[in-house]
Amino acid sequence: FGSSHFGSSHLPQATFHTWRAVGRRACAMPRRPVAHGAVGLLAVVAAALCVARAEPIKAWPCENNTDHSAIQVLEGDGGYDVKLLDIATGGYTTLWSVPFDSVAGGYTRINACGISPIDSKLYCLYEIGGTPYLARFDDQNIEFVSMATKWARAGAFSLNGDFYMTQDTKMFVLNRPDTLPGQAVPDASLPPPDVEITLEREVGADLNMVSMDLDNSGEKLWAISVESGKVMAVDVADGSVCELTPSIDLSGSYGAAWDFQGELYFANNDGESGVFRVFLTDGACDPSGTSTVTAHNVGESDRTSANDGANCLLEEAPPWTPAPTPAPTPEPPTPEPTPAPTPEPTPAPTPAPCIKPCDYCKKLLGFGLDLEHSKYVIAYKRCVKHFDRFERIFEHYCEFGVCPSLASTAVVGSGAWVQHLQSTKGSASGVDLDLDGQRSLLQGQSVPPEAQEEDASLLQHRVRQNVTALSTEAQESHGALSGRAVAAAEEEKEEEQQTVTEVEVDRGGRCKKPCQYCSDICLALGAKAYFLKCQHRCEKRWWAVEIVLEKFCKHGVC
Repeated sequence: FGSSHFGSSHLPQATFHTWRAVGRRACAMPRRPVAHGAVGLLAVVAAALCVARAEPIKAWPCENNTDHSAIQVLEGDGGYDVKLLDIATGGYTTLWSVPFDSVAGGYTRINACGISPIDSKLYCLYEIGGTPYLARFDDQNIEFVSMATKWARAGAFSLNGDFYMTQDTKMFVLNRPDTLPGQAVPDASLPPPDVEITLEREVGADLNMVSMDLDNSGEKLWAISVESGKVMAVDVADGSVCELTPSIDLSGSYGAAWDFQGELYFANNDGESGVFRVFLTDGACDPSGTSTVTAHNVGESDRTSANDGANCLLEEAPPWTPAPTPAPTPEPPTPEPTPAPTPEPTPAPTPAPCIKPCDYCKKLLGFGLDLEHSKYVIAYKRCVKHFDRFERIFEHYCEFGVCPSLASTAVVGSGAWVQHLQSTKGSASGVDLDLDGQRSLLQGQSVPPEAQEEDASLLQHRVRQNVTALSTEAQESHGALSGRAVAAAEEEKEEEQQTVTEVEVDRGGRCKKPCQYCSDICLALGAKAYFLKCQHRCEKRWWAVEIVLEKFCKHGVC
């Protein structure tokens, strides 16, 4: 589709679009014998374009995007344009254009756009021959993945990768379009949406999908939009609509919505009102409450129409800040005598930079727990939203640390007991007590030392079992130990138990085991059905989790 955010075509834009349109039509036509001359050349080029068009759709650069992309897909001259909002001026810069003839048979309009949080690709609804099709596309290629049952003017992704579309009083849900195969030419073989929901009333022109406890019945998914001066919250489970009164005037049409890490923004189409942030809180839709919501104007936006917004959901919000009102210039003060220069103090050392909560969430869930795909996305959203829970866990670790291991006590105490049995049993038994082998149960592990704490009690138990078994074997082979030897052995065993008990008493403070920290972390994530898997994963990767905790102790949080 011409030069763009991803790269540029080697052909002049007009020539490229002409040949690409021919290629798309050729792909949709049956095979015919190749003619000679110019017509044959046209068919060969068209066939080549048909093959080239099958290249994979490029992902949006969500992870390395420094310009905080607030995207709009807008109707332009001869097609639609993918544009980027300049937050400083409110203007829009064209990234690339999508001509009407860029698909086989041409299209008439585009709307309901969003960037998938799973594959980071741009999806929009195209209308072709009166039928709406959902497609993913970039500046060069397009793939159709679904045939919608009805046109939609609003669309948005949830964090788990499902796509939601609304029109009038209908909502359509397509589960995980990133998993659907794409095809170059749309037809009736494409799958329809998975779910259709009837809404209580019509909602706004663009959506944001959020998981919150708006009605105090538990956290669930809501579709948020702005319509007729109200903030509309749709419970996607049953289609019920909660109307919230904003703290400022939000009249007009809001055709673009953006969700940056749960921060909700809406742009008015009139070119004067600008961009607003809506501050939703749990319980806002409780019937016993006031049904109000705070909203602030944060920036400018040019006049738009036939438009829809899209952005990377896990990206940080642009630095929208209203310009402060300049204070009046004061009268110049009467000059005073110049004082003697004061010696400058020695500057204090620059403190280590603090780390933001969202970065701790990325380190804990990505490096620490090694979560992937949708599990990472859902856990990241909860971590950022409830970071105060994790901060308490991290602070506890920094103050009290991990309880000391029982491994050394268990090995030393049991070793004395084994040596006593060896001295009393003699060499005629033919049984060799491998004390070094018992020590290697812990010392020979390849996992990091801090991960060995959970093995300590197991090691202690194994050593005692082996000692007991060998003691019995010695008695059966050579007769009962002398009364003096048995008394000495029992005395050794009592001293060992007393030492272990003292260590356990020392651990009775506020220190915690790794498994206890892991339990706290999984509870803070709200991992109900997956709690045991979460805890097991955390204990297995405790060495990595502890690195994140130590980083918090060193740098703190911004």
